[in-house]
Amino acid sequence: MVASLEESCAKCESINASSGRTGSGSIGEDPALDQFMEAYCEMLIKYEQELTKPFKEAMLFFSRIECQLKALAVSSDFGDYP
Repeated sequence: MVASLEESCAKCESINASSGRTGSGSIGEDPALDQFMEAYCEMLIKYEQELTKPFKEAMLFFSRIECQLKALAVSSDFGDYP
């Protein structure tokens, strides 16, 4: 799902970055359509951010747990020595 959203966002960004479209019209000919497409692209970006937020939080959590486990392993290795 995220890959599909990223692809859609990339297409929107390329359309916004270009000066015109191949086909029957160009950007600026229909301001209502342009406004809709901008809002749609913004919505896709927010949707992608909401989808990836739990994943990023989980990765941060596991990273912290890994650091704590490493700290425990190191402290237990040195605990055997006087």
